[in-house]
Amino acid sequence: MGINLKGNILYIKRSSGLVPTYSVSGGAAPTSLGILAGGLNSNSQQQYMTAEDYVKFRENTSSKVICIRNMVNLRDLEDEDEYDDLIEDVREECKCYGKVVEVKIPRTENPGELVSGLGKIFVEFATRDGAVFAKENLNGKSFHGRFVEVVFHPEEMYRKNQLD
Repeated sequence: MGINLKGNILYIKRSSGLVPTYSVSGGAAPTSLGILAGGLNSNSQQQYMTAEDYVKFRENTSSKVICIRNMVNLRDLEDEDEYDDLIEDVREECKCYGKVVEVKIPRTENPGELVSGLGKIFVEFATRDGAVFAKENLNGKSFHGRFVEVVFHPEEMYRKNQLD
């Protein structure tokens, strides 16, 4: 039995437990919704993976932490007030995409000191989806005449303060 919706019959049944995916040539990457980017070719065939496998796939291709490159230079990090303003500006921009847990901008305490992740901005989100959404929207944006690049950073490395 189905439900009549304006002349169309809607049938409701149990989930098969499978998530549809598509095979795509050219090494396409998944987007935040699990849709393969790069388009489908005419020879693509529908394939399926279990929901559990899909979750594992997403965990291996995204992270709750994004790394923003080419947004700051070392002079931006020297002044304490500018540094604090930068952290707040990044937090305000990123909270449009999801709950921000932490914003980390590595900088040196002493001139010439080597610091992991110097010149990069790291933003940790509460969820992977927030980080994916932020990456999709911030990557390629212009900031003070520079185009920023946003990539995922492994969560385990972030926790260990391995920021390179």
